[in-house]
Amino acid sequence: MTLYGMCRLVAALSTRPRALQHALVAAPRSLKALSVEHRHGWGVAAHREERWSLSVGTPPAHEDPAFDDACAQETHAWIAHVRLATVGSVQRENTHPFLRGRWCFAHNGTINHQDFLRERTSPERDGEREGSTDSERFFAYILTRLDQEGLASEPACGRVDRALVEAVREATEREGFGAVNFVLSDGEALYVHRLGRTLSIREEDGLFVAASEPWSDDDAWRPFDERSLVRVEIGAGRTLRQRTLRAC
Repeated sequence: MTLYGMCRLVAALSTRPRALQHALVAAPRSLKALSVEHRHGWGVAAHREERWSLSVGTPPAHEDPAFDDACAQETHAWIAHVRLATVGSVQRENTHPFLRGRWCFAHNGTINHQDFLRERTSPERDGEREGSTDSERFFAYILTRLDQEGLASEPACGRVDRALVEAVREATEREGFGAVNFVLSDGEALYVHRLGRTLSIREEDGLFVAASEPWSDDDAWRPFDERSLVRVEIGAGRTLRQRTLRAC
């Protein structure tokens, strides 16, 4: 029997530094509140001074004061996650997000075809994995594809878009591949993909957010289309630009 994890994630890109304490800590459906159910660890990544800082914990976020502290930072790029474990034990190495070089990644869902990923991941990227999750294996697969194009150290651009679209298409079009909601960011751009799990987005006041579950009931939220992949970035004049790379 395959178990399907129902982790929760929030990713945000903002034109100005801000804290997301309401979304992550205070709102009725904040990640902290959702961690009562999704209790197998948490992680918060914030992009500051051209690099990612990562805070993680294995206690449930609602029981760990370090989670509140991590969410108090002001920055323009966030990825946060609370885990309900299905693949991999409850341990620090299996908490999301995962960092490799300039890239930060988090996933929601369960991937069935891990052999497919293993066969298409370089020994170097496979050796970087610290944990045992399907999520980190999928991240290694994506990075292998970027390596093959000489793009893993490059900022988000059209060539990265094409490599990512092809990697996602090749994997997710396999029958029964599994659920692959993910976010991937270099701190200046944010990729968002949905397959098999709920995902909503909102954009207002120079802030773009993708969330597994809206933290409020207002009309700013809209469902993100299944099988869609977009890139959101901060453009000229500190405005947000959104580009659809793969439509449903």
